[in-house]
Amino acid sequence: MDKLKTLNPLDMGMGDGIFSVLFVIKIAGFNNDVVMALNKNRNTWRKIMSKFFSIFITSIVFLFSIFSLGWADVKKSSQCMFLIDGSLSYKSTDKAKESLKNIIMKDNSCVKIYVRWISDDSYLDKNIITSQALNDVNKINNPFGIKAKKIKEKLIKENEVTKKNIINAVNSSKSPNSQLTDIYGALMASSVRFMREPNLKPMLYIFSDLEDDANKKNHYEIKLNGVTVYVMDFQTNNNSEFLKNHWTRFFKNAGAQTVDIMHLDEPITRYTRR
Repeated sequence: MDKLKTLNPLDMGMGDGIFSVLFVIKIAGFNNDVVMALNKNRNTWRKIMSKFFSIFITSIVFLFSIFSLGWADVKKSSQCMFLIDGSLSYKSTDKAKESLKNIIMKDNSCVKIYVRWISDDSYLDKNIITSQALNDVNKINNPFGIKAKKIKEKLIKENEVTKKNIINAVNSSKSPNSQLTDIYGALMASSVRFMREPNLKPMLYIFSDLEDDANKKNHYEIKLNGVTVYVMDFQTNNNSEFLKNHWTRFFKNAGAQTVDIMHLDEPITRYTRR
């Protein structure tokens, strides 16, 4: 019992793991030299454990930062241009409006939305249907904060109202029913707007048969650098395969990142993301 007095657990401090180990060693009957050696190195143990926890916490913070950055990249915001063919040759205007509605309501990446007609002179302002800026909820990238979550929910509700206004504007807009189709003018209008917002991913949605007969290609210097192009509700005819190849080459040469041409009966699910 006299030997145990040198290692009273009350003197060592409750919850001190190192001292508790020393006490157990003493009770087990180990030589005093072993106990003294461990006791002598108590400061060394403390430094080791302190350094270990410091490295551990730093690693956790680093990993959280990496995952947060990765999450933010996945949710990168976009600017979206929608072009609807308003010429007499395109017979799928109603279908195009419905597809546009589904995309806008389901896709939360678009923070700037433009909707225009393709007409006989598509570059002009008369072809504007609507344009709206939405709250960029993708910038709120802290999914664990209660305050951030409430703010995000509020902004999403505001965006839902804005999206409904866009849909109403599209549904109430009447097709120009133009005799000619000026696709190049519509692409130039898109190019100008994309270049104004280089930090937003450019997305171009075209609803058309791609039959340009206004012959205004040489009027414009169209740049579509990094643009993702979707031709949707593509209306086919005997010349469609040639047109698909022609426009795919044109978009690529203008700098488009990807080009996808989708027919009338293809679902649009994979073109939208929440």
